[in-house]
Amino acid sequence: TYKMHASDYDFVKFIRANWPPAIERKPAPEPPFIVKDMQPGVIVETDKFKVTAVSTPHYPEKGKMSLGYRVDSSHGSVVISGDTGPSKALTKLARNADLLIHELVKPDPGMLKGGKFIGKDFQKDTNRDFEKEKTTRPQTGHTSPTDLGKLAAEANVKRLVAYHLSPYSSVDKALEMVEVYTGPRPGDQIWAEMTVAVKQNYKGPFILAEDGMIFKIPSD
Repeated sequence: TYKMHASDYDFVKFIRANWPPAIERKPAPEPPFIVKDMQPGVIVETDKFKVTAVSTPHYPEKGKMSLGYRVDSSHGSVVISGDTGPSKALTKLARNADLLIHELVKPDPGMLKGGKFIGKDFQKDTNRDFEKEKTTRPQTGHTSPTDLGKLAAEANVKRLVAYHLSPYSSVDKALEMVEVYTGPRPGDQIWAEMTVAVKQNYKGPFILAEDGMIFKIPSD
């Protein structure tokens, strides 16, 4: 049976209810797609490749599940984390992978001056109730640079790519949309700070993802 993923639907409702008043365009009230929820295990297996999924913690305090995926083929192995906090299941899934593509949306403590990612309120002169938003959607289901470095090192992955990055270097409107999480613009130096934090534990090749990147598996 095809159905709308419950957490996706709830997220759209939350975003619409807390949309910045100055931004006129907002998401549609009903997301224009349907999905089929998958469960952990082998999702697809052919004579050319296999796709395996594991359950990972995303908003675990609300019982929300996300999935991480591993694709194995004759070319090598690629693991994609999806939204998740530090996860033993994902670490095991990524063991010795040629490429781990892992979310890195939440900075380490001290890298931001405000917002929900540091667990404090960030207020400005708008109609948004930041304190209510902070308690409505606690940010526990994401991974910080230090935790990501430890995970990649333990999994012994050959190359690490960080994605699901906050738009710190983007246009003002994008930053306005995420300021409830990130607070004031931190400056471009945050990318260097995050990279250093990852590399304190993971000594292999590390890349901050950009749109359109292509990776060869295995790497040369």
